[in-house]
Amino acid sequence: MRTAFARHLAVDNTRLRVTNAILWVLTITTTAAFIFWVAVNAFLGCGQVQYMPNGQWQTGECWHFPHTQQRGEW
Repeated sequence: MRTAFARHLAVDNTRLRVTNAILWVLTITTTAAFIFWVAVNAFLGCGQVQYMPNGQWQTGECWHFPHTQQRGEW
């Protein structure tokens, strides 16, 4: 038979393990989402100048990033 204090420690340990598991899942999910966002913007050429054969240039599009596309001639 466990004492009241032992039952209290067991409940606290379970809560701690569940809390740690939830925090790890949130951390991994947030990190994965950030890496995915960076990879998509790198693939799109976010902010990179793209030169066209007609003598014009424009900056690449960005996904969920405040960037105004710019255009010009070279």
